Amino acid sequence: MNIDELLLWKYIDGKCSPSEILEVELYLKAHPEKQLELDSRKAFDALMTEQPLEVPSLRFVQNVMEKSGALARTTIEPLMSARARWAFGTLAILFAVLYLLTAYLLGSSMLGNTAVLNLVSSLQQFTSVMNSQIVVIVATTSLAGCLFFGLDFYLNRKNKFHTN
Repeated sequence: MNIDELLLWKYIDGKCSPSEILEVELYLKAHPEKQLELDSRKAFDALMTEQPLEVPSLRFVQNVMEKSGALARTTIEPLMSARARWAFGTLAILFAVLYLLTAYLLGSSMLGNTAVLNLVSSLQQFTSVMNSQIVVIVATTSLAGCLFFGLDFYLNRKNKFHTN
């Protein structure tokens, strides 16, 4: 038979029901080594009840709010310079237009438009000359530029919101 921790603390605090008191006393009679543990817990409880409660200072809340306000007013540095943002933004817009144009051309060629078919075949010839790794690197770089541009724009808006 084991007694859980909560029941022992209830016994120490005097909040046990008569059946729980009987259960703890029977357990202590069966396990005399646990009586020492119970006595040390009672001593600890007595020591803790003698300690006066600490009351925070009257300025505690005000001090915390002042420090948190100072942290909120710190500036967020942009991830990129204005020139780099402009360059990546222009590159991102250029590649977005190229992606949309390619999707439009491929969609129109599936419908059988002969003028568009000629344009698509010339686009395919142009991309077949290029190394596929270069195309992947350019596409990945443009996507990363779009993400950085968007993240930087978001952080700048957030910074302007906090400083006003």
